[in-house]
Amino acid sequence: MQERGRREPAQGFCHRTPAVRRSTTSFDEATFAQIRKLAVKQETSVSEQIRQLVEFGLETLAEQERAPRV
Repeated sequence: MQERGRREPAQGFCHRTPAVRRSTTSFDEATFAQIRKLAVKQETSVSEQIRQLVEFGLETLAEQERAPRV
């Protein structure tokens, strides 16, 4: 049985909120500058801009996989 206030190993912060997973990502200066510029332009946070870019990339990959191959 798990003691109160103790976590199972490797569960991290998000074990309480399974719908949201946290991750740390590093970018070179030029890439980060592009992301920040987009965030400012769209009046969002850098984190939100990164989420949007990742979602867009995943949707694009899924569409490419569904497209008929010639």
